[in-house]
Amino acid sequence: MRSAIVMDGRFRVFDDGRVFDIKNGVKTPAKIYKFGEKKDYAHVRIRKDGKWSFIGVHRLVAIAFIPNPENKPLVNHKDGDTLWNCVNNLEWVTHSENTRHAYDMAIINPLRGAEPCV
Repeated sequence: MRSAIVMDGRFRVFDDGRVFDIKNGVKTPAKIYKFGEKKDYAHVRIRKDGKWSFIGVHRLVAIAFIPNPENKPLVNHKDGDTLWNCVNNLEWVTHSENTRHAYDMAIINPLRGAEPCV
């Protein structure tokens, strides 16, 4: 099992998706906040420049372990399970690649909101 320190030493991330806070050299499990339409994305809270914000666990794992030579902006869950943040389930993608994947996996219904034929 691999681990890495990310976000300027704020978190220790493991390749299986576990995240630990590092405060004064002490490692404790990070508090996970769930967001999304179905509360299906795990995030951790971070304070930067005096403001609190959230960052996805999937993004932390990707930053730590997946090279991104093309500077793709998004992290995709290959199997569609947004709570499985194992490095083997993640990949860097563009917006269009992410949308295409969502349609291919039937995560997005292309007919949602469409009017029925008469």
